[in-house]
Amino acid sequence: MIHCPNSYCQLDFEDVETGEIMTDKVERNPRDIFHSRLEVSPNHQFLLSKGWIWHPVDVIEVYDIEQCFINPTCLDAEKSISNLSVEICSAAFIDNDKILLCASAEEPFDDENMVPPNHLAIWNFKTNQIEKVVKPSIETRNVFAINEDLCWDLYQHPKILDLNNGNIIGEFPEINSGLQASSIISKENLTKIAFNRHSKQIAIASDGTIEVLSV
Repeated sequence: MIHCPNSYCQLDFEDVETGEIMTDKVERNPRDIFHSRLEVSPNHQFLLSKGWIWHPVDVIEVYDIEQCFINPTCLDAEKSISNLSVEICSAAFIDNDKILLCASAEEPFDDENMVPPNHLAIWNFKTNQIEKVVKPSIETRNVFAINEDLCWDLYQHPKILDLNNGNIIGEFPEINSGLQASSIISKENLTKIAFNRHSKQIAIASDGTIEVLSV
């Protein structure tokens, strides 16, 4: 299990059978980050954290799991996107090399910006290159990757977006999927959502019922 048992900013790996924390055997110096919405790549080699740092700013970080077991201080030295000056409010693994990014509406920190606000992008984290940028036809904030061409966005209600042109190709306006637009959100207003990576289905719990949506 991957979580933060010792400190809000320190990721650790725990043996769920014994309760042993595997990664606190060495001196750690974690970055001051609030980890959130942890996700593991399809091949179980990489860890994605979609959290935030003060003041506050949404950020994402990627970790090589095998290297973190070998040297736990790697959990304190994440891989991030160089020259990215916009908040990433949501992200998801597309495959073992690429991550879908969802940029927030906030103004960029400087002019050297590879992904504009309110845009979606595909980041190859192996090469550290932005391979695609698209302006969606609607406001997107809470994305789940289906493949390199399609994604779910669950801001307000479920939608399927074409990542080649940003258009909606399917939606369910009658289903409320919440207003999560960041890792910073009140638990009282958090809609319960689960994504099945294999079937690409979305499950949304609301008012005592569970809606399961398929591509």
